[in-house]
Formats: sequence, C-alpha cells, structure tokens
Amino acid sequence: MLKKLILVLVTFIALFLAPSGSCQVFFNDLPVKQTAAEETSFVTLQRIEIIGNEKTKSEIILRELLFERGSRVSLSKLILAQKRILNTGLFSGARFDIIGNKDYYILIITVYERWYIYPIPLLYINERSWNKLSYGLQLLYYNFLGRDILLNLSAAFGYNPQFKFAYYNPWFFGDWKLFTNFMMYQGKVKAKNLELDGLEYDEKAIDWLLGKRFGHFTYLGAAYNYSIISAPATEHMTVSSSGKDNFSSVTLSLQFDNRDWIDLPHRGWDMKLWFKRAEIHNLHHYYKYGIDLRRYQPLSQQVSVALRNATILSHGEIPLYDRTFFGYQERIRGHFYDVVEGENLLFGGVELRFPIVPIRYLNLPPVPGFEAYSRYLKFGVSGGIFYETGAVWFHTEGLNRDRFRTGFGAGVHFLLPYIDVFRIDLGFNFEWEPQLIAEIKTAF
Repeated sequence: MLKKLILVLVTFIALFLAPSGSCQVFFNDLPVKQTAAEETSFVTLQRIEIIGNEKTKSEIILRELLFERGSRVSLSKLILAQKRILNTGLFSGARFDIIGNKDYYILIITVYERWYIYPIPLLYINERSWNKLSYGLQLLYYNFLGRDILLNLSAAFGYNPQFKFAYYNPWFFGDWKLFTNFMMYQGKVKAKNLELDGLEYDEKAIDWLLGKRFGHFTYLGAAYNYSIISAPATEHMTVSSSGKDNFSSVTLSLQFDNRDWIDLPHRGWDMKLWFKRAEIHNLHHYYKYGIDLRRYQPLSQQVSVALRNATILSHGEIPLYDRTFFGYQERIRGHFYDVVEGENLLFGGVELRFPIVPIRYLNLPPVPGFEAYSRYLKFGVSGGIFYETGAVWFHTEGLNRDRFRTGFGAGVHFLLPYIDVFRIDLGFNFEWEPQLIAEIKTAF
C-alpha cells in the first residue's frame, strides 16, 4: 500500500514533466486512434511477438486476443484486444505495434507488468463507507505461477475483524475454460439491521465457486457456501433459539460480460442472472434470485451512457443476516447514507460520461526501488452526470411509490495508476440537499 501511494504521488508531480502519450496501438509507428479505427481496415498478422512478460506466461496474454497468427484482423478489434489484456489487471500498460506492409505484418505486444506480490499493511473500506475502515496485514500474490492466479491471506482488524484465505483462478484446463474461487473466512460481522443497533456476531464460512466459460464472454457457475453464525440468543438474530445457525446455500449464476474496459467501460454489456437456495439446520429454507443488467452505450467516440437495472427478489422467511439493504454495498447517490432494510430490491441508474482530460500514459524518471514500475502509468480525468432511483421492501408491505428514493448529481473520475479510478461525486435528493461522495471505482 505504501509503495502504491508513493507511486501515485510521484505520478501527480511528474504529470507535466514526463513524456507521455494517449495512444496504445501503433501502425508502422503511427498512432491508431480509437476515433479513426474502423471495421473496414484489416491486416493479416503473420507473426505475433510478446515483450516484457518476465513473469506472465505468454499463453495468458494470447488467450485474450481472440485471434491468432495468420488471422485477418480489423484495427478496431486490435484496440479491443489491447483493452482485454489490460482487463486482466496484470499490467499497468500494454502497447500494440503493427509493423510491415500489405504482404507481411507482425504484431508486437509490449506489456508492463505490475507488482504481483504485496506483503503489505491492509487498509480498505467496508460497505462503501469511509467510517468503516479495516486495517491489518495481508499477503497478496496476483500472478501466482505467472498464470493470473490470485492468492490472498489476510488478517484484518477494526471494522468487521477477520482472518481470510482466498484462491482465485479465472481460467484453467485450457480449452475447457474452467474457473474457480475458494475462500475460508472467520471473523466478527457487525449486523446491518437497524433493530439490532450494531450488534456484532461471529461467522465462520467456506465458499467454493466452480464454473465454465463458454466462448470468451459467457460464464456459468455454481457456488456452495457453508457458514456457522453465532450471536447472543437474547438478541433473537438467528433462526435457532440457541443463537447458533448452521447455514448452507447453493447459488447458480449465468453472466455475460463483454465490456471493453472494466475500469471505465465505454461500450458493452455486463449481465448476470442468479438463483440461490439457502437452508438452515436442514429445516428452514428460502430462495433468493436476481438480475443485474448493465449497458454501456457509446454516443460518440468519446462520450457514452452507462445504464444499470438490478432486481433482487426472495421467497420464504429471510433471516436477519441475509436481508437486502440500501445504504451498504448498494447505495443511491443523493441518499447515499440512508439505510433502508427489506427482503426485495429494485434499482435503476443512468450516467452520462465524457472526457475532461484524455487518458495519457506517463514514463516517470527512474526512482530507486521503483524502476520496473514507473513506466506506462495511466492518468486521465472524466466527468459524469447521473440519476438513480430504487426501493427495498418486505413481502408484507409490497412495492409502492412511497418506497422509492431518488437522487441525481455530477462527479469527476480520476484514472490513476494502481488505484484505477478514484471518484468524487456531488449528489442531491429532490429537496436539493447536497452530499459529497468519494469512492474508489465507478458506481456501475
């Protein structure tokens, strides 16, 4: 974390002193702008070379291209392939050079690897609130074996103290295209329910997700969770009168995600359907299911609109610790700090996004200890104008107009190296009461 902060600070200082550029794809040393690339401009690639992947296996990069040697590829698809390589999160930058003539073209891919091993202090925000900070120590290995595998061992204190081990592999067994995520967790969790007034309960959990990719953008997965949840019996938080619930669930999910750039998408879809069956003590069971639709539609080469609709529905009696909320992970800007509880949720949002300072890539002067990580660092500024609305409700209440909360406003997005996106928004409700919001990553 300390090295990340130092790098970001140095980047700001050197912004107007360092050589920079806004393009990442070059044709015979001439920049190919996204605004000029067309589906009608094709090249046939006779050879593909990769430079700079000292730790990352070449196949991890090649599988993101969706084309191979000998393919006839449009310039616009080359730009999308370059963004997919960045979407892996393994590189601070990636440059494509197309060299040759109409009879023989070579694609040279130059990647700039990030730090992959972080034995660092831990500091992060819970539930999108700066008042809910966790701190501690963690060991992160982002590119284990050079195969884009993530290992995470952490001990966190402060808000929701916990010990956690996680393993994530986004693609294994080659053409089978399987992916998996495994996590073991033990900690204390602060209840979100207003009636429990911040009660802390104990949770031990094991999560395992196994899935398969179909093509490059479609994911089908099945996840199993087993948790032991303990709270004082006098608080009546658990289903069991003893204050201890043995909770298990199976979740099936289907996702299609072809966003061009995960950090700040300009075009594409991210759609997810899911269904969960949960059981407590093999007696009490209930169901939750939902859909999350996100569309990123370009209005021009630089301006786009982001739209999101999310719905969560349930059937059966939902335990207190698995209810649905606004005011935690899901929030409405303009009512950002309002906590609303229920068993079902509906959300809709739209945001117009436009560039203020076009993305540029900086090469900073070498700094002792940072030589390999001071090249090709991105910086840019964009703006957004947003409108969001949503409601949560209990089965017994039903959905009506009075349940909805609506907000609107505008914000600035800073694209930074290693942090990716830092966002400052000014939101309003219909009474024009302002809220200043600072967050990492885009809202959706």
